Parts: sequence; C-alpha cells; structure tokens
Amino acid sequence: MPGVKVVVTPGMIELGEKEEEYSFDCTNAMYLTQYIYEGTEEVRIDILIKNNGNKTWPKNSKFKIEESSIFKIDDIILRQQRPGEEGKYTAIFQNLKNIPHGEYLANFLFCVNGEVFGEKLVIKINIKDNNINSELENNRDKINEFRDTFSFDKNEYPDDVLLGILKDNDFNMEAAFSSMYG
Repeated sequence: MPGVKVVVTPGMIELGEKEEEYSFDCTNAMYLTQYIYEGTEEVRIDILIKNNGNKTWPKNSKFKIEESSIFKIDDIILRQQRPGEEGKYTAIFQNLKNIPHGEYLANFLFCVNGEVFGEKLVIKINIKDNNINSELENNRDKINEFRDTFSFDKNEYPDDVLLGILKDNDFNMEAAFSSMYG
C-alpha cells in the first residue's frame, strides 16, 4: 500500500554484562519500506528480531513503547526465544486516520523482567499527503512499465521515487534510467 514509509533502526548493544545476557538485533531493518497515505486507519509492520544474547528471553519479555504518541500502539510481547533464534513480530499502529502528513517516531525499549537492555528500537513513519496518491494512481501504468523495463525492486525503488525520476525526465524512460545510473 503506498504512502507511509517505515524505517526501523536496529538495536545497538553496548558492551557489558547486562547486554551479553539479553540483547537483540532487528534483522530486517533495511527492508521495511511499507507505504500508506493520510486517512489510513491502521498499519501493520512486521519486524524480525533475533536473540543475540546468551540467555533465553523469558516469556512475556517485550518491546515497550517508550512514550505516548499521537497514534495508538501496544507493546510488542515477545515469545521465549533461545540465543540465536529469530522471531517475527508485528507492530500495529492504530488511529492514524486523522493524523496529518509528516514524520512520526515510535521508540521501543527492550525489557526483560521489567529491566531495560540495549538501545531503543526506533520506528519512523512518514505519512504522505493524499494528493501524491492521486498523482501516483494517474501515472500507475507509466511507473509499472518503467519498473518492469528496468527490473526495479519495489523495496529499493518505491512508486513515489520512480514517479519523481520519471517526472524529472519528462517521462522519458531511457533518460530517467540514464539519470539514475549515467
């Protein structure tokens, strides 16, 4: 769904006894590029989290939202995960419908037995203006043709990025491609 760009910053763990016991790594941080537009009620973000500590995470460990924000999001409850195991979790952002376009952050703290370990897991959401959605829909065929002709990956080159490149080159696909790699 085009519109909200989601970027997750992986946990950065400092050296120390506490972090060696319990720590995490967000292994799909580079690939979270989901989009929505103003007026969307809810967005679900899948996060792959690996236990890179040396102890099994106790049941009901969590990523606890650090501060309240203008949208609703619940803590992410983690399963018991042995060292080296990776788990898939979903962060659900709700009540987005009336939030104006702009950039918003949600900061999560990794908590085991009520104690915080490592740095924050930061999820950045960029809510796009609905006017961009109309322009994308009006040029959907040109964007898809450009994507297919040059085999652009949707995660690496979202629709709005390709539209901007095409517009900058008067919708000439060869010129647009050359401007990217020329």
